[in-house]
Amino acid sequence: MLARDDLVHTDADGRPVVAYPFSANDRGHRVLIDGARTVQAMCAIDALGIAPMLTQPVEIRSRDPLSDGEICVRLHPDEPVSWEPDDAVVLAGSAPCVGPSFRGCCDVLNFFETRDNATRYLHEHPELTGMPVTIQEAAEAGRLVFADLLNHAAEGD
Repeated sequence: MLARDDLVHTDADGRPVVAYPFSANDRGHRVLIDGARTVQAMCAIDALGIAPMLTQPVEIRSRDPLSDGEICVRLHPDEPVSWEPDDAVVLAGSAPCVGPSFRGCCDVLNFFETRDNATRYLHEHPELTGMPVTIQEAAEAGRLVFADLLNHAAEGD
C-alpha cells in the first residue's frame, strides 16, 4: 500500500530505499535536523519539507550540479527561510518516466547557485521539463507537501 501510494519504496531485498522525504542513499541533499541528526532527502523540495513536517529547525547543504558550488538553506518552522548564496534557486521539473515519482522527479529537483545555472542545466538536458523557482517558493511547496504528513498518518488517512 505504501509503495502504491508512492510513499515508501524498497529494493529487491525488501530494504527501504525511499520513505518520503527521506532517502536511505546519498542523494546530495544533507539535512541536519535540530543540530543533532543528519539525514538524506530525496530532492530539494523534500529537503525543504522536513522542517515543517517535523516542526524542527533544519540546515540543508546541497551542491549545484553544474558548478559544484555549495548551497546552504536554513529553515525553522516559525521563521522565514534563509539561504546562501543569495541568488540560489531550485529547479522544479521532471524527466519522462513510468512508475514512482522518485524515478522521474527527484533527480531533477535540485538546488542551483543561480537561475542562470538552472536554466543552462535545462538547456543541456532537453529531456527535462521545468523551470527555476525561488528558494522561498520551493520552501512553500515543501511545506504544502509535507507539513501535515505525520498528522494524516497518525489519523490513518
